[in-house]
Amino acid sequence: MRPMTGHYYLYSSETKRKYPDLRKYKDVWIRVSILGARVYVMSGKKVIYTMYASPGAIKKNGESRTPVGNYRIQEEAGEVFYNNDGVGARYCVSYDQHGVYLFHSVPINNFNSGVKAGKYHYGYKGGAHLTTLGKKPDSHGCVRLSVNDAKWIYEQRLNGGLPVGSKVVLKMH
Repeated sequence: MRPMTGHYYLYSSETKRKYPDLRKYKDVWIRVSILGARVYVMSGKKVIYTMYASPGAIKKNGESRTPVGNYRIQEEAGEVFYNNDGVGARYCVSYDQHGVYLFHSVPINNFNSGVKAGKYHYGYKGGAHLTTLGKKPDSHGCVRLSVNDAKWIYEQRLNGGLPVGSKVVLKMH
């Protein structure tokens, strides 16, 4: 795995393995470990790629803001979105409630703060939401990924490697 230093949240999580073309695998699905802050892309029982993640923050009652359970990749996917507060993300793929719960990049904002990379500003509130990636659950409910990992998942969704209906399993561990 890539060391969690510098701007690691922009790049692929694995350094010794290239992104696989999921169209070449059978029984592709995604497993999310909320407390482990990892996403595992699976082929049957075999892990074929591991990504750093920041799923939903843990609430006072011990539950995650990310729903736990079995879901499916849905039709909704997009290159970028912003909410009414000017915070958003890149490379979104829905797995629950048709656009409510997504896999997407670390946060972006449209108020020119945070870390600038290309034409986007990453992070908000001082950028702390960038460096929690892979370390702890920290989102409002979606599953945050590095920019490159989110782009790869998005591209696999579009090219048929991760088709609509693919299984997504979210567990606390």
